[in-house]
Parts: sequence; C-alpha cells; structure tokens
Amino acid sequence: MENKTLSALLTASKMTLAGIIACIFSFLVPWTYSFWAVISVAAVTRPGLTHTYLKAIARSAGTLIGAILAYLSFWLAGHNALILILCFFTIISLVSYLSLQRSFLSYCGIIIGITVIIILSSSAQYEPITTIILHRIIDVLVGILAILLVNILLRFFFQKNEPVKENLKMEFLSNFELLFNWYENKYLIKTAIAIGFTASLTFLPWLYLKYPGGFWVTVCCLFIMEENIINVKEKIWLRFLAHVLAAAIGAISAFLIGTHQWLTLIPLSMTFFFCGYIMVTSDVYGKAANTLAIAVCIMLLSGSSEGTSLTITASRFINTIIGLGLGFFSTWLFISRKAPPPHLLEEHEHLR
Repeated sequence: MENKTLSALLTASKMTLAGIIACIFSFLVPWTYSFWAVISVAAVTRPGLTHTYLKAIARSAGTLIGAILAYLSFWLAGHNALILILCFFTIISLVSYLSLQRSFLSYCGIIIGITVIIILSSSAQYEPITTIILHRIIDVLVGILAILLVNILLRFFFQKNEPVKENLKMEFLSNFELLFNWYENKYLIKTAIAIGFTASLTFLPWLYLKYPGGFWVTVCCLFIMEENIINVKEKIWLRFLAHVLAAAIGAISAFLIGTHQWLTLIPLSMTFFFCGYIMVTSDVYGKAANTLAIAVCIMLLSGSSEGTSLTITASRFINTIIGLGLGFFSTWLFISRKAPPPHLLEEHEHLR
C-alpha cells in the first residue's frame, strides 16, 4: 500500500510540475494553439518511466505523420471540399485500422487521426497551414520534453523497484507483423471503414457551417469507436464523467478567474495532481484520468489571453456529448460485436 501511495504521489507530482512548465510556455509564446504543449503533458503522463516514454514516442511519431498527411490532403484538395473529405475518409480509415490494434501502435494511430483533424480544422479557419503545422509540432515536443525531463529527475531522486520494460524491439516487431496479417484482421478493416465514414459525416458539416468546436464531435468518435460495443459503452461512460467534472471545473474557473490568465495555473495544477493520483490508485476511474486532464486544459486554456470562457467550456462539453451519442449509434449500427476474436484475447498493453 505504501509503495502504491508513493507511486501515486510521484505520478501526481510529475504531471503537475510538467503541466506548470508547459503552461508557462503556452502563456509566454504568442501563437494561438500553444496550449497544446500542456495537452501533451496531460495525454502522455503514465505511472512509471516506460509507459510515459512509449506514449511520448507514439505521440511524437503520430504528430509528425499526421502533420504530413494533413498537409498533403490540403495540397491535393485546394479549395475543393469533396476532394478534402475523400482524403479525410481515406486517412481516418487507415489510421483507425492502426488504432484498433491491441498494442502501443494503437495510440500512434489515434494521434495521427487527431492531428489531421486539428490541423485541417484550424486551416479551415483561414490560418496558414504551414504555420499551424510548425506550431503544432513544437507544442507537442515541448510538452513531451517537459514530462520526460520531470519524469527522469523524479526517478533519479526517488528510485523505484519497477524495472524499465525490456524486449520493446521484439514486441514492436511482433505487433508490426500482426498489423499486416490481413486475414486475422479482416474484421478490423470493416470497423476502420465504419469509423472513417462516421468521422467524415461529422466533419463535413463543420467544414461548411464552422459552428463552434464542431470538430470535437469527430475527435470524440475517433476516440470511442471500436469493434467491441462493451468497451465502447465503458469508454462513453468514463468520458462522460470526465467531461461533466471538467465542465464543472471550467464553469467555476470562468466565474472566479475570468480573464486572469495566470490564475488558471491554480485549477490546472489541482486537476493535474488529482488526475496523476487516481491514475495509480483507481483501476476504474484511473482510465479517465488523462481524458479529464485534457478536457480541463482545453476548457481553461483554449481561450488564449482572454482567459477561461463559459462559451468554450459549453462548446467542448456539448460537442463531446454529441460525439458520444453519434459514436455509440454508429458502433451499434455498423460494427457492434460482443467480444474480440480469439487472437486478440491475449494480454497486450493497450495505451489508448
């Protein structure tokens, strides 16, 4: 029990310290989306060095690949929305196939998809796509460097008995080989196409109407949809709880803090510490810790220098709820399954 409590406190401390570093960076840097550095901390933090390191690698690789694919889509489509949505459907279907793998490749696939969505949605609001891509990559790398630096320093001062995982190369090669086993994974292809179709249907209206935060519906579908409806229900429930709590934190902060940007460090730090702690101490709600931290980042920081906004909080919450509903309906309609196939029943580390 003492070891678990110490691990929880260390995870909470490293998440909080790295979050503060990334948050200060986001306040000092003048571009619009610098808060993605803080989101990177919220996303990749896990107990222990190995899990954090793996998610950091996957997020870095996914961001770079996603940025390239987003740029190619933008270049091919020009101002033609039909070509853009066809490129979008193809990319999301392919990366969904990757994200459905029960391995650390899964998280990389999700990040590729999210990066494409974020960059295309930002460029659709008339910001230069090359600038958006450059800022996105820098923000992600700053956040990752912050959490890895704090992680290594804490591990240096607080030696843990948890060993660094070995044979990562063998595990990667094994997972990569399974990725191209089309016969074993044929049911995943259908699932991936369904996810791509749903994501495209939710993204297309936003391209034309540009309603506030509408692309978060697409992001939500990408996160929750998979081949197993039982897992989808669990993801929906945990994501719903996380966003209810995040919306409450965002609303309270909007009333108490308003436009005082630097004061957002207080609720953000408290949230990060709480998330880092339950990540270790709760087997059930710990699964939603990263989701809660990310949601709070967006609600508190995406208003930039204007401070915390009720409008942003409401927009994120409403679009997430819509995404949960559409994601569940699409899963039930197209790809509902009660259990994964036998070859995926063995325990793989799943970092979604």
